[in-house]
Amino acid sequence: MSLQVLPPELLSRIIYFTQPTGFENFALSNRSIYACAEPHIAAHNRRKVQWRRVCIGEAQQSASFQYRHRGEVQGRDWLALDFLYAVAVVDPRIPAYVEELDFADQGDMRWQQQGLRESGEEKAEEWWKDVDGALRWMKDLVTSSPYLRDAGVDVGDWVAKMFDADMAVDGGRPTYRYQAHMLFFILTLVGNISLLKMDTWSWGTRLRLLDSGAVEEGNEEEKYPELGRVLDFLIRNANEKNKSGGGGGGGSSSGDTVALGKLRTLSQCDEQALCDDPTVPLRCHARLLALQSLEEFSAAYSTAYGPYSIPTPPSPPSPSPSPSLLPHVLSNATSNLRRLSLTFSDITPASLTNFLTSLSLPRLESFTYSHETVWHLNQEPYWDVGALVAGLGRCSGASLKHLALYIETNGRPGMFDRGLKPVTGESLRGFERLQALELDCFVFLANGVAGAGREGADAELERATQHLEAVPALREILPPSVKDLYLGTARYSRLELRVGLGLLRALLKGFEREEMGLERFRVQCQRPLNDGGRNELILQRELVEGAGGEYRNVI
Repeated sequence: MSLQVLPPELLSRIIYFTQPTGFENFALSNRSIYACAEPHIAAHNRRKVQWRRVCIGEAQQSASFQYRHRGEVQGRDWLALDFLYAVAVVDPRIPAYVEELDFADQGDMRWQQQGLRESGEEKAEEWWKDVDGALRWMKDLVTSSPYLRDAGVDVGDWVAKMFDADMAVDGGRPTYRYQAHMLFFILTLVGNISLLKMDTWSWGTRLRLLDSGAVEEGNEEEKYPELGRVLDFLIRNANEKNKSGGGGGGGSSSGDTVALGKLRTLSQCDEQALCDDPTVPLRCHARLLALQSLEEFSAAYSTAYGPYSIPTPPSPPSPSPSPSLLPHVLSNATSNLRRLSLTFSDITPASLTNFLTSLSLPRLESFTYSHETVWHLNQEPYWDVGALVAGLGRCSGASLKHLALYIETNGRPGMFDRGLKPVTGESLRGFERLQALELDCFVFLANGVAGAGREGADAELERATQHLEAVPALREILPPSVKDLYLGTARYSRLELRVGLGLLRALLKGFEREEMGLERFRVQCQRPLNDGGRNELILQRELVEGAGGEYRNVI
């Protein structure tokens, strides 16, 4: 299923009502989703980073920090479950998740926002003082959670790995890292499920949004007409399914029947009736949405309200392009990139960790939680481009695409310019392993190394020109004036410009520092890729012809 099939305006409304905690992994897999969600998760991420620094960074040893945050910081040796409380104090949206989970026979954990700051520490201290009991609760939660079960997660395998005796200390108790892993996993997954099904929506959550000003008091259907249209459509669609005895996606349960009845009432009731029934809002919408795939929903929605298409920004006016294959090559590349639609399960801890460790970042803490990784990437001043290229063959395509998507979405000029190390001989041998990956993956990642945007591109063009003049051998395959090439590609998109520039930057660095024959490079360029016969030689040819030069196949 893909959320890209939904209208952009409807997608933005769905995301607006989605709690941001744990949303990053899902959002990073889809550029249009991330663009809609970014304003709503930015503030939350800033608060979360602050508390993560307390837990795993040098800030946890700072007496002044703990003094400033006394009453919220419980100590230096936190459990991940204490960390849940700490974030909840700063961000009251965390308890919204907690109170929706099944805490039967587990004590009073239904935190309320009112008085949370005053009584939250006492509740947390009382609940988590029995560490072994808390870990048993975590294990029970994972094995019995309907959220994990509905997501199709292999809960047994996951629990076995997280509670493996080889990974634990202190008589079988998982270390802090693995406790944190469990916590981040649960929060992330609950966030993803809340986006797709909105089962975590509660009346208390709506009141919190009202208090924060995110939603104004009044009828949501009047403020957000798309929501009203969706509700109307779902009612009619569900009626048809019930008449036919169907219920796509596994059939209707008793809970779905109740939700349908309340949804019918919603279409006819006033604001007072909405306030009297705390289960009416989007929860009903979520239940019905879960009865069918998003593709089915999109098709039926389009039939009911007319066709729609995802708008694309108009291209700026530009001179007529010269005869060249470069537009075709870049068009194919960007089309492939648009098809990158990862799910949470595609990004495994092992694949992401293997790729990140191949970058030789000495202080990297490679959590599977996406924002943990992002923070370290932004802080790390030493990017070894050589190790990056050499590591491409050792990492999974999912991990590479995941990181590349973040770089493309959030890259900024000079993001990786500090202490940039050149390509080494071992790194150039990594090009041989690129045959197992699409060329798109590499150029997508390389554009982040080169810097984002035209501001960064201009500086890189100057440096690239200097490199070219200093390495005469390059002139046999590339024109002397690199600037002419990119000044002539203003008609291309920003992404396309950065893709080409990033690849050129990596190649120039390799030629500048290594004593390698040009013949070897030509052979590498002609190796076919496992993507239907496309050839790296096309890009080599177009770098020349795109600059107005004459391509010479000297092999």
